[in-house]
Amino acid sequence: MTGKRKRYSAEFKAKVALEAIRGELTVSQLVAKHGVHQTLINTWKKQTMEGLAGVFSGKAEAAETSHQGEVEKLHAMIGQLVVERDFLRKAPVQNRRIDRRLRGRGFSAGVGICRLAHHDR
Repeated sequence: MTGKRKRYSAEFKAKVALEAIRGELTVSQLVAKHGVHQTLINTWKKQTMEGLAGVFSGKAEAAETSHQGEVEKLHAMIGQLVVERDFLRKAPVQNRRIDRRLRGRGFSAGVGICRLAHHDR
């Protein structure tokens, strides 16, 4: 006998848990109303109570702080990449300046570098 497990949405779980917390209906009445096992209702109620404590604690602030740290880290990385990009854009200009200086001394582009390095080409 293989049956598929029923999945409940977060909204449904919250709705049932809040009804259980309010206490207007007993767990047995909630079971009959929603067709959910009492163990699930008690588990959802417990999770809700634990989650509510987290809302008022510093967990949300800690998550925001870690998020801010990550954003700062990414901004630093972007800055580094911009500097590298700008440097590499200027590199061909600098190479052309070196080529002009070498040609002014009687060197051709490829041969001049080899002569400077004392290699025959």
